[in-house]
Amino acid sequence: MNDLREALLDPDLGAVPFTVERTSYRRDHGSLLPLSRTFPVVGCVHPAPAEALRLSPGEETREEMIRIYTTASLSAGENGPAAGSFLAADRIRVQGGTWRVVEVRPWSAFGLYRALAVRLDAEETEEAEAPEGAGG
Repeated sequence: MNDLREALLDPDLGAVPFTVERTSYRRDHGSLLPLSRTFPVVGCVHPAPAEALRLSPGEETREEMIRIYTTASLSAGENGPAAGSFLAADRIRVQGGTWRVVEVRPWSAFGLYRALAVRLDAEETEEAEAPEGAGG
């Protein structure tokens, strides 16, 4: 099993470094308080195949999607254990763009994750960096 992980992290086989931005939110007196952290990750990033576009929810169907293979746990977002808290979808910064994770498939038997992400336009990237109006 380690052979697959080693191949996935090998730059000669297409592994690239990228950054993951993970933001969690909690409500406090009617406001959303974000807590963001970033961490470096290595993995293989490829254009998403045509079947991924067909299988995506309608609002996620875009021409620019990527598929990511990595050993890092990625998230498409989830509600938190406490009411009023949630985890936003991870944002991936790679290849000069910002991408939002829309699907994650853990391959736990191999210690890997496969994710699908959509490219964010400049407006969406700016909104993510200034979430004051997000659901308050």
